[in-house]
Amino acid sequence: MQEPLPALTNLYLGSSYRAPLVLPDAFLGGYAPRLRSVSLHHVTFPAFPRFVLCATHIVTLYLFEIPPSGFTSISPEVMATCLAALPHLGSLSIVFQYAPISPLQTTLPPLTRTVLPSLTDFRFMGVAEYLEDFIARIDTPLLHEFRITFFMKFNFHTPQLHQFIGRTQSLRSLNYAQVKFFNYRIKIALGSPTRFELDLGCYGPEQQLSSMTQICNIHFPSLSQVDRLYIYEDSGLELEPKNEFDPSRWLELFRPFSGVRSLYVSETLEPLVAVALGELTGKRPMEVLPALENLSLDEIEHPDLRRMLWSHSLPPAGFLIAP
Repeated sequence: MQEPLPALTNLYLGSSYRAPLVLPDAFLGGYAPRLRSVSLHHVTFPAFPRFVLCATHIVTLYLFEIPPSGFTSISPEVMATCLAALPHLGSLSIVFQYAPISPLQTTLPPLTRTVLPSLTDFRFMGVAEYLEDFIARIDTPLLHEFRITFFMKFNFHTPQLHQFIGRTQSLRSLNYAQVKFFNYRIKIALGSPTRFELDLGCYGPEQQLSSMTQICNIHFPSLSQVDRLYIYEDSGLELEPKNEFDPSRWLELFRPFSGVRSLYVSETLEPLVAVALGELTGKRPMEVLPALENLSLDEIEHPDLRRMLWSHSLPPAGFLIAP
């Protein structure tokens, strides 16, 4: 494996052991000019930056289960510099095994950003600090699909993510959104089919709702263009009587979705949302969702919400109450 393989086009290499596989500097003799697909799983490759300079035709690059040491061996600055040598790169995955024990130290981004002219698909899993530093250094004019998974203890101060979404054309005009609750995660997906997905680790439904509310209000100014919103839960979600939601949290979550015309809420979450919407009685009925035409709830038992639905003039489509 330390000899050049000039005809090699596809490389998959991984380790199932607890300790990662460490590739030597002389891996493939540092020469694989025809490589188009590279997939490394649980591998440490200190010479990766130099190796990429000799494999500039790579189209897909998947780095999965990067060991914690990878946070330093392939820093955001080094990663951006490496990818600048891959003009044909279309699909990129940067997936860390787990968060580093000590806080990640990031550096200030350069004044100019690296353009990745062919990148259409980008997946990241790790800590927000790494992603912040990395996306501050790149532009992706053709990016079509962006999926993010953050580990627990997410840092909401992510201005670079906000700016990256704002300057990525394909992420700015999406009219379909899903918010899904899991036992230990919450996820928002935009677009149909999905173009942007953010998966956030956090404990408890109340914390999940609070976290998603902050994310939606801080990072997605384009949510006002969403006209269909689905809110549902994973089949394994456990909601006990003690799992209480602050009704105002739901209203804060809905607020950036000012253009929503159709809202669907699943059966498990319906009573909680109904209570929140019922609190709008006596206020302007369209204060939170001014464009709402269709409301699909599995059951409505909240009396104040019933009165609100039938006592106000609504657009022609009216409300759809689905049993």
